[in-house]
Amino acid sequence: MTSGDTVTHERVDHFTMRGTEISVPCAAVFVVREDRIALWRDYFDMNTVIKQMTAVGVGAHA
Repeated sequence: MTSGDTVTHERVDHFTMRGTEISVPCAAVFVVREDRIALWRDYFDMNTVIKQMTAVGVGAHA
């Protein structure tokens, strides 16, 4: 989705930890100026990451 010079993008990042895939839903916000990314921010729920890491036996401390 775009609004002026701002682009939002939703995706799911996948990581393998101890042989098990974990999936993290993310949202990104880009600000584009002169055909280049001037600002890039990723947003995700850390609790989702910690729960999945804990489930595969990887310690996670927030």
